[in-house]
Amino acid sequence: MEPEAEARVRLGLARMSGQCDFTEAARLAAAGVALPGIPASLKAQLLGLRALDLSMVGDDEVTAHAVSDALEAAAQAQDKAAEATAVAVDSVVRFYRMDWTAAFACADRASALAAEVGFARRGDPAGG
Repeated sequence: MEPEAEARVRLGLARMSGQCDFTEAARLAAAGVALPGIPASLKAQLLGLRALDLSMVGDDEVTAHAVSDALEAAAQAQDKAAEATAVAVDSVVRFYRMDWTAAFACADRASALAAEVGFARRGDPAGG
């Protein structure tokens, strides 16, 4: 299997695994990132998902490092959906650290980025 195809499979498996085992989902995403020659956008999506899953494990230091990696990859890929995920996770990290102002600012930014790429809020008559 080509590395890009394998990375896409790992992304899908990580998304599914995140419904029951966040540690396994983060591991699957990390394995996808490690594959050679994958597109920048796919790498950004994998890193964003890894950060999200790590945030559910509860180690805010590890998650903060994962957020940095995800934000960097999203910027390099110019992938606003991946950036929205990473910024949302950054909001969680800041919330756990009781930095309320930054947490809510990140949440607002993540919401705005998500809206830019067409993700609607739940309850939004435009598609939530």
